[in-house]
Order: sequence, then C-alpha cells, then structure tokens
Amino acid sequence: MLATLACLLLPLGSARADAPTPRSVVEAFQSTYASVSDYQCRMHEISRKGSEVEERTMNIYFKRPRFIRMDVLAGNRAGDAGGSGVYRNDGKVTGRKGGFFSFLSATVDKHNPQVTSIRGMTIDQIDLQATLEKLLLRLSTSASSLSVREGIYELVFLPRDPSAEGGTTKEIISLDSATMLPVSAESFEGSRRVQHADWSDYILNAGLPDQLFDINWDPRQLSASGIQSVQSVPLR
Repeated sequence: MLATLACLLLPLGSARADAPTPRSVVEAFQSTYASVSDYQCRMHEISRKGSEVEERTMNIYFKRPRFIRMDVLAGNRAGDAGGSGVYRNDGKVTGRKGGFFSFLSATVDKHNPQVTSIRGMTIDQIDLQATLEKLLLRLSTSASSLSVREGIYELVFLPRDPSAEGGTTKEIISLDSATMLPVSAESFEGSRRVQHADWSDYILNAGLPDQLFDINWDPRQLSASGIQSVQSVPLR
C-alpha cells in the first residue's frame, strides 16, 4: 500500500519540481539567445518623460558579435519615418533622419541625444542581448515573480532600490513560452507607465550580410538576394 502511494505521488512531486520559476525562464531565454547568430523583428516602442511622449515603429536587425540596425517605419516626431541608425559594437552610431535630408548621415557617440530615446535609451539597449543582461541583473536586484497565461511567461520585477534604477519601481517583461523570446516590456515609476515596447515577427538565423550594417546599404536587397526579411511584413 505504501509503495503504491509513493508511486502515485512521485509524478506529482516531479511536476512540482519542474514548475517554471523566474530564474528557469530567464535561463531558457539565455539558451535560446545562445543559438541565435542573427535575427530580425518588428518593434513598437512608446517612451514618456514628463509631458513628452515618443512613439516609434521600427524594423530591428541584429548580427553577432553585436551589429545592430534600426529602420524607423513610423513615428510621432519630424524626421522619424524613414530614419535609420547603425551600430557596429564600437560605441558609435551612424544615423540619418527621414524626409528631405535623408541623404545626409552623421556618426556620433551612442549616448548623443540625436540617437537616443527621450529617456536616454541607446541603440544597444533595444536588442536581445540587452534584454537578457537586464533580466539577469533583475534576478539579483529585484523581488521577482512569474505568472503563466495563454502561452506567455510574465516576469514581474520590483527593484529593491528604485533610485539605483533611474526611478523604476516595477518592470514587466513577457516571453513567448513556445519560442522563449521576449514579446513585450513595460517600465513604471509608481503607477505611471514610462516605457513600453513590444516585439513581433521574429526571423532567426536568416544569414544577414555584414553590408546590411552600412547606413547606405538598402535593406530591400535582402529579399532580392533571397534572404527572408522583416521588411516584407506589413505595417500594422
């Protein structure tokens, strides 16, 4: 009788031991990221600072070691739509605005206000590596919790010292439980949401060429070369 009871309880105990935790979810994402040599995605971002609001929809391209390109499809500021920025892991961004002067480009430090968000976010703080680094840091500096809903792992972090986090009092980062890739992130200062981002339409390991990370190279050449491209995804 006792042996039978032990056999019945064993699967339940194993299931409990395997239940996801904030750390196991972050480690699963870390494993997924380790398998990625390049990726593309569509990103929508809203930032708030005081009364200012900045909103952009972008195509993001990434290639190891850490080449990043962002092409702005739509935005609420003059020169946003059609603008681009390229980062080649050297602390500098080569960028240009959209519109009449789109033929002009300039290279500046990545912290230059011309190439950061209104909250000072740099181009190398929007990629998967930055998200992974943030998650690993949050595990040690914040109280963390995890909820599972409709195929989403939702990680909630409450920084123990908001003053060391630029005033952030809560951060929510959600990952797709099937792909283990981030789908959204939100930052709060008190009850005010100051940052929101969502990612969609991931394309992994398509074989992005180094030429893509030249501001003068046209991303439309990807499809012409037979490389699957997020550029073909309609703007929603």
